[in-house]
Amino acid sequence: MLKAGFDEYYTKNVELYSKKKVKKSVNLNLLNRLNGYKDQVLAFMYDFDIPFDNNLAERDLRMAKVKQKVSGTFRSYTGANAFTRIRRYVSTVRKRGKNTLDCIESVFTANPIDPTLA
Repeated sequence: MLKAGFDEYYTKNVELYSKKKVKKSVNLNLLNRLNGYKDQVLAFMYDFDIPFDNNLAERDLRMAKVKQKVSGTFRSYTGANAFTRIRRYVSTVRKRGKNTLDCIESVFTANPIDPTLA
């Protein structure tokens, strides 16, 4: 697949790269980087414990932005605060590898599960 990208890129820009000192384009730099780090870039395909992306902060914010987009906005500061507290709890539970439903149910019992404890 990368070979096809290199072939297509170089055939389109053969005249440009025939000169001695030409700055590499963003596209060529990306192709070179993907080629050099192929095993690391595609590791998620072979080891299913590795997430497709590693941006936990983005994933944590995504649900709040979707909620905001669907309903327009939060009706009150209290509602927004409650939403973020619940999402923060669920996110922590998932990151700690605990059962989400069990932890949420435990909140309504006498002994709630604290996901921050090991």
